[in-house]
Amino acid sequence: MVGRLPHAVIEQANGVATMFAHVPLPFLNLSMPDCPLANAEALRGALGVVRERAKSCEHGSLLALCEPWVPAEWEQVALEEGFGMALNMTGMAADHLLQPRRAFPELEYRRVSDETTARDLAIINAQAYGIPSELFECMCNLHLWHADSFGYVGYAGGKAVTSAAAFPVCGTMYIALVATVPEAHGKGYAEAVMRHAIEQAKFFR
Repeated sequence: MVGRLPHAVIEQANGVATMFAHVPLPFLNLSMPDCPLANAEALRGALGVVRERAKSCEHGSLLALCEPWVPAEWEQVALEEGFGMALNMTGMAADHLLQPRRAFPELEYRRVSDETTARDLAIINAQAYGIPSELFECMCNLHLWHADSFGYVGYAGGKAVTSAAAFPVCGTMYIALVATVPEAHGKGYAEAVMRHAIEQAKFFR
């Protein structure tokens, strides 16, 4: 996804994969270990690589760690190396989707195909995650949205309330940018738009 942006630099070497879009939104400037790290010494080595790479980006960047890939003392090691916790995220993988357990809410789905829908998707995510909307200006364009990307915005009563995107990648499907504006939580909007994006993307060849 990051590689679609005009100033992106992707590097994978020395045990670390780095995807820097060189934009103000930290989620799009990311480094992570590319293999399990067996002990604290290996983790410190990877963090050193991450720290050096971060110097090449004028904007803020994030380090992503997967708990099964790091030693038990990872948090203390990261703190000692100058890293702090930004957020805790849950990643999920599945071979198929379960059937819906409830009826979908009434939404109008619009595929991201112009700067208006791109901006709607960006602002929904900013509001949902409590991030200043100006950081999402880098997404208010069509750089991410190609024939093989399926971003959708769900509208309720003409108002943009929810979003999701599906990107087919190497025989799998990456789901991103799932969000609902705070005042519309609990109505099933996110599940509905996510399933719609997946349904549309699965026919892409």
